[in-house]
Amino acid sequence: MIERIAIFRALHLGDLLLAVPAFRALRAAYPQAEISLIGLPWARWFVERFDGYIDRLIEFNGFPGITEVDYDPERANAAIAELRAHPFDLLIQLHGSGETSNRFIAAIAGPETRTAGHFTGERPAFLTVAAPYPSERPEIERNLNLMRLFDCPDTGSALELPLLPSDGADADRLLGPVALRRPLIGLHPGANYLSRRWPAERFAVVADRLAEAHDATIVLTGGSGEERLAAEVAARM
Repeated sequence: MIERIAIFRALHLGDLLLAVPAFRALRAAYPQAEISLIGLPWARWFVERFDGYIDRLIEFNGFPGITEVDYDPERANAAIAELRAHPFDLLIQLHGSGETSNRFIAAIAGPETRTAGHFTGERPAFLTVAAPYPSERPEIERNLNLMRLFDCPDTGSALELPLLPSDGADADRLLGPVALRRPLIGLHPGANYLSRRWPAERFAVVADRLAEAHDATIVLTGGSGEERLAAEVAARM
């Protein structure tokens, strides 16, 4: 019986949003299970909004070859020992192609734990349910593909982002200086990896066309360190 499930996806906001259809399908398959996300500390923000699909966050403390967290052997080994001491019934590797992340799943799985994940090359023997990583497919479909392998129901591929009551107050505070008599359209030109960034000049063209078509005010959003990028887009508009 599957009562305790953990999903490993220690990635950032865009990556987690693209996994929401998979989380929804998993919850539909196991409505009574406790579902944990093994993720980055910031993801408490995410879990708070998606508490219908995910019950709690377990902070990922690093593993050799996984770059999202600086690897400290003492801290990482202690965290792995803690996870192994309270084994899950099902562990799902949803952290990319599995070249490194499957080894993390193997490290924390108990003797009776079922495991699921994509892989590249030869199939890892420890994965109970597995399929080659479908690199040619969109990310939403990659994640859903894994859920289908253990018969999660089809709950659709639509994206969603629930809002909390405090989000409205935060928006008012952040957008207070912006005239609200016209529609607001937000553009986020940043990404953690340069390979995922669309050129600033193309964002500027899209922003201009949206502003003209909808008589809208364009709001450029970003995280710490992306101020220069947002300024570049604005300068080209």
